[in-house]
Amino acid sequence: MPLPRFLCLRFPNWPIQVLRVRLRDSGEPSEFVALHTLAPSERREKSAKATTDVDLRFIRELWPAAISGPTIVAVSTAAWHRGVRPGMPLAEARSMAVPLEQTRRDKAQPARKQRGEQKSEVIPQVGFFEWQSEDDRRQLILLAEPARKYAPVIGLDELPVPDCLLLDITGCAPLFGGEAALAESLLADIRRAGYSARMAIADTVAAAWALAHVDERLADKQRSRGSVPRNALPEDLPIRISPPGQARAELKFLPIGVGRLPLADQEILQNLGIRSLGQLLSLPLPDLPSRLSDQSVVRIQQLNETVEEGINPIPEQNPVMAEWSSDEPATGYQDLQYIIGQLCPSIEEQLVRRRVACSQVECEFRSPGDVNQTMTAGVVKPTQSAQLLSEVLSLRLEFLITNALRAQQRSQNATQRASGASSAESAPGSIVEGDEFLQLLDRPVHAVKLVATSVPLPVSRQRDLFSSSEHVVPDEELATLVARLSGRLGAENVLKATLQPDPRPEHSLQLSPILASEHSGSAQTQKDSLLRAMVTPDMDDSSKRSLPVPRPLQLLEVPLPIGSLGGKRDALSIQVLGQRYELSDWSAPERIQTGWWTDSPCHRDYYQVQTLQGSRLWIYRDLNTHTWFLHGFFS
Repeated sequence: MPLPRFLCLRFPNWPIQVLRVRLRDSGEPSEFVALHTLAPSERREKSAKATTDVDLRFIRELWPAAISGPTIVAVSTAAWHRGVRPGMPLAEARSMAVPLEQTRRDKAQPARKQRGEQKSEVIPQVGFFEWQSEDDRRQLILLAEPARKYAPVIGLDELPVPDCLLLDITGCAPLFGGEAALAESLLADIRRAGYSARMAIADTVAAAWALAHVDERLADKQRSRGSVPRNALPEDLPIRISPPGQARAELKFLPIGVGRLPLADQEILQNLGIRSLGQLLSLPLPDLPSRLSDQSVVRIQQLNETVEEGINPIPEQNPVMAEWSSDEPATGYQDLQYIIGQLCPSIEEQLVRRRVACSQVECEFRSPGDVNQTMTAGVVKPTQSAQLLSEVLSLRLEFLITNALRAQQRSQNATQRASGASSAESAPGSIVEGDEFLQLLDRPVHAVKLVATSVPLPVSRQRDLFSSSEHVVPDEELATLVARLSGRLGAENVLKATLQPDPRPEHSLQLSPILASEHSGSAQTQKDSLLRAMVTPDMDDSSKRSLPVPRPLQLLEVPLPIGSLGGKRDALSIQVLGQRYELSDWSAPERIQTGWWTDSPCHRDYYQVQTLQGSRLWIYRDLNTHTWFLHGFFS
């Protein structure tokens, strides 16, 4: 299995690049240009999208002058040398950019002409244009299409005012002769399109983003001051490749500004003397939530490679899709299942032709009156199989309809119990969650569309040396089973257990869906505790026989209090929920305790006990309250 590799394709000064390409296409001068925001009154008159509001809020947080009036957002290099700076009010920028006339002698002319003639040169005036962040995003998304031949999964940077694309190039480099050849070919395509770019390749999205956004002027200043080794910071190169496994070393001397932390948290860290990512990553993780925001804690975990960060893919302009439409509409589950079965082979044919696989399928049902219902089904392992896709979609549709029927029945029963009305009187008008899929049983459907999310093909492996029919592939069978169960029960009901670094047994496992939800590209905050359990046997009884120290197969969600622990030393008994257990054997104590800073600290001694009835129990004594509890069963 190849190691994950990600590429960050950054377009420096992206708003100016978009403006200059547009001006060059129209034949207008594009060297002395600057972009500015609108006045608050003008802004309210224009219709704004949610993403535009996010960009504007970030600009106002970065430059408070944008709150009260038009402010410069981006400038070209020529305008920079004229004194125009980002964050400067528009009126001040206009005064700084007044053109000056300079008179000089043309030394190339004869001396007699120079006496009577003087050539005047007028410096071009800086052009100020309105900043449209939605246009910048749209052009950035359009550039994802020519880059798809290098990586099937391409996403847009989720930060405000994005200036880069994120590519998952895992397993793609050998197709181009290596990562360096892939990057050089992609950079050449970008330059032919009229844009300049820089890129970085690393093991994680966070490392690739950081390496691609290093400020060279700050790096040169740090080198000149001698605060870091001269070879520690990356040089100003268009392509940077971090060797596998070296991301942490590459990030050590970079400034905290490339960690994608909120501006308020960056200010807090700078006041504490934290200047580099190496200093930031050396801080104890349990102490960070008390000082920084949840978003910063997640970013630090991503830089530490303790939390995975995915890419929210940009939909393809020409996606893998199949459609059905007819003047004779389909009605009922059987008709819809048949149509899905007819469309999936077309999806398979397109996947095979494009040499990609499918990880998720979106199915849209269109009814008269512009009434649409959409459902999504995914698979664990990307596939090209039309049969598997058809089964998963059919099971998902059956689950949604059945779940809506059950919810409707429960709603009707609750209404009957509350009002005492008959079933026939309470049935009409009952609306429950998922009722739109219940209407598919009666409402005619005149069009069905399937859209597949394409991902790279999984790495192929040799199945068997001598036989291709008798060999059993457990991982493929498990992936198929999980995909079918997710379609039948819902992805949120098919969970996997993940061990957590927490000594408390009730917090040592975390359940999460195997199939990620549709919006899981965003990272979620996870608690990271570096606590350890201390096992300190405090009883020395040579007459006791030590039992093994595994964990019970059945762990109670809430420990049950033990009514009494009595009897003689050789014949102890416990009472739980009115039932008495006679103990025949028990282990030495296993002490589990946590620090005072945890949300629910514990201080317990656990024992494994054998009963005369043949059961093995896991009990503990709370050392704070001196009470006993039953926490699990071994059989």
